[in-house]
Amino acid sequence: MQEELSLLELFKVLKKHIFMILISMILGAGLSSAFMIFFVDEIYKSEAQLIVNQNSNIDKEVAAVQYNDLQTSISLINTYSDIIKSQSLLQEVSNSLNNEISVPALRQNLTVEQSPDSQSFMIKANLGSPDLAQRVVATVTEKFIDVLPKIYQDNTTNVYVLSDASYNSDRVSPSLFRYIVIGAILGLLLSLIMVFIREINDNTIRNEDFLMSIGLVNLGEVNRLSKDERKHARLGQQMSRKFGRRKG
Repeated sequence: MQEELSLLELFKVLKKHIFMILISMILGAGLSSAFMIFFVDEIYKSEAQLIVNQNSNIDKEVAAVQYNDLQTSISLINTYSDIIKSQSLLQEVSNSLNNEISVPALRQNLTVEQSPDSQSFMIKANLGSPDLAQRVVATVTEKFIDVLPKIYQDNTTNVYVLSDASYNSDRVSPSLFRYIVIGAILGLLLSLIMVFIREINDNTIRNEDFLMSIGLVNLGEVNRLSKDERKHARLGQQMSRKFGRRKG
């Protein structure tokens, strides 16, 4: 029974301050959205898919071993990733783009991901402009294809582009919906904290149960007078004083 009363009181408190809670949620969502729009950089993604294949002129038995050995394929992809992110290759990419993006920025925003159970892999770039992201991926792909035969110094390794660098005008981050939700939740939490602090500091006695719990007795209720009632009461007091003086 006590639990039901507590839940009922909690519901009444929330209902009493519902307007403030809703305003806080709206303000939180609005401030969070404004923060995202003015202070958070937009990120766009471009990607290209490549596959490295062995030349058909090499020994078939060797080729079969290479193609069937998944661990070897994974090692090769890791090697290609190191080549793509090497200082020399990224410097060539930066120079080709007229130093529009630095080598450290290229290394930070480039990723090489292997497709599951496959010798194909993806070159991806996340940057602040869809055009720049596409140009970076396209240039990295071009330089990688050029440098690979020079590194291995043979014609046994061929690189094929399965899909060219993509152009995507839709940003991958930040998410406006996510910021709105986070802002609304923070506004809700802040408003609830304010509500409960206000209720805890409110010493108003609301019911007889509280009086009984501290050993006091309710002697009656004092109702709040309206403006007209207070006016009539003052007039009555003044008339009583005048009548008392005359009588005396």
